[in-house]
Amino acid sequence: MAKTINIKEISSTIERELPTNGVVRVSGLVNDEFVERLRQQCLSSIEIESQKMGTADYDGFGRLLFAPVYGGAFLELLELDFIADLAKTYMGSEPILYTMTTSCVAPNQSNYTAKIHRDNNIRPAGCVRLLVMQILLDDFNEENGSPMFLKGSHRKETEPSNKRFDAEAQMITGKKGDVIFFDPWIWHRSTKNQSNQWRSCVLLGFVHPWMKQRFDVKPMLEATDLSGCSDKVLGVLGLKNTPPKSWSEFYSNNKPIY
Repeated sequence: MAKTINIKEISSTIERELPTNGVVRVSGLVNDEFVERLRQQCLSSIEIESQKMGTADYDGFGRLLFAPVYGGAFLELLELDFIADLAKTYMGSEPILYTMTTSCVAPNQSNYTAKIHRDNNIRPAGCVRLLVMQILLDDFNEENGSPMFLKGSHRKETEPSNKRFDAEAQMITGKKGDVIFFDPWIWHRSTKNQSNQWRSCVLLGFVHPWMKQRFDVKPMLEATDLSGCSDKVLGVLGLKNTPPKSWSEFYSNNKPIY
């Protein structure tokens, strides 16, 4: 499933680029066979959620609320070594998912990400490092909705004007299987998909284990088969991140469970 990956080399690239620029693309981290399975599960799950909504005409169309609830390839993605390893190295602690979603743009449409935005509007005291990974499931090009990033804007408090963003932001294109790593505070947006095919990707946002996740993950995953998940993935999902609930539970463990 995974290609041979030099974690140390990629970590160095992320460490060099993100503090200054806020974004970097790394080529070929996921192979074509797994990319296609992941892409198909994205699109079928989007169809399920649009049926729940009763329409495809809503702001979040193309975004799954919390992808791991659908199991399958979404959980397998979290098993890939580079996912947790790169997040841990960059953030300096065991990462947990803030959320895991999709940003898929239907043919000849835009979606909710077309507005200039940050993925996190609250910067913790001391500028604690957080990380987002965007897994490309199609070739991203100038026609099909590739994202625009304003490099360095994660180091600024103020929102850029539309004029400045349009003048200075750079489009990041790439091949399926590439991963775009970025700081959630960077200003960015998607562009319109002017092709006749879906443009698909998965987004994973990571936070530190002492931070709150977007959802109460345990009940969210109550109906999901997690029997095939490794302890590593259960940890990334935040399911091993529960604070001790009693004096005896705290002291019965050789190391804290939070």
